[in-house]
Parts: sequence; structure tokens; C-alpha cells
Amino acid sequence: MQDTAKKTPKDGIEGEGSYSGTRDYNERTAKFIDKGKVDKAAREARRAMDSDEAAELTRHYRRGEGLDWIMRHRIAGLEAARLVRQVGPRLVLTARLGWAVAWIYRLTIAVLGLKTTG
Repeated sequence: MQDTAKKTPKDGIEGEGSYSGTRDYNERTAKFIDKGKVDKAAREARRAMDSDEAAELTRHYRRGEGLDWIMRHRIAGLEAARLVRQVGPRLVLTARLGWAVAWIYRLTIAVLGLKTTG
């Protein structure tokens, strides 16, 4: 007879639906709610959804362009901001600005003690 009890792998990888990830999400969500940030976030989300950009995203998505168009749109924005550039089929960080933003991002994650995914 097989043991059907779930076991935590020795390497700490839980896979999809991880208990620690769910626990972390629930804790951060509760803190967000407790700090009274929900109304402000809802107003910002509504403003974003009412924007011209949201309407454009919706139009393209509904015409069947979906995720491919959204990714091209986002990459174009990163290229316009000079954070990335395309080298053949690859997308790379620009020498100064892209690397600086990536470094600041990593520093922020470390200082705030946030968990990274993927």
C-alpha cells in the first residue's frame, strides 16, 4: 500500500501550489488589508482600467493577438525607456540604464527581504 501523505522534499522545492508560497501570500495580503491600502489600490486600478492604454490592450487581446501583442507592447516600452535592446532573437539589458535598474531591483529585494519567484 502506498503512503499518500504529502511529504516536503528535502531540497525545499514544493512545486506548484506550495504551502509556504500560499502562507506568504496570505500574510502579505492580510497586512495590506490591515494597513487600509485596499481603497487606494482599487482607485488606482480603476484609473488604469479606464485609461486609453487599457482600452488599447483590450482591443488587441480581443482581436486574437493576445499575449504575443501584449509582450511586444511591453518590450517596446522597455526599449523606448532604453532599459533593454534587442540583439538578434535575444533581449538584453542596456549597458548603463538597464543594468542600473536591475541592480536597484535586486538591492530592493534584498533590503526589504522580499522573496523572488521564477
